[in-house]
Amino acid sequence: EEVQALLEGVWQEYISGDEQDKAYRVLGLEVDASLQMIRKTYRKLAGQYHPDKGGDPMQFMEIRQAYEILRKARA
Repeated sequence: EEVQALLEGVWQEYISGDEQDKAYRVLGLEVDASLQMIRKTYRKLAGQYHPDKGGDPMQFMEIRQAYEILRKARA
């Protein structure tokens, strides 16, 4: 548990505020969005832009990266 907490602290310090702001914009969310809302929005957009469903691979990657940034920042 201590190692996990330490890793989470490192991620929160590593991810800059600018990266988080951009991630919120990519997902179309407000800064105070809950982790549940972040997940829900990610799933919706991922389904919409997934390359296997005819979506844009670059936009899908950007959405995935934004989700990972916010997930790690909120851990």
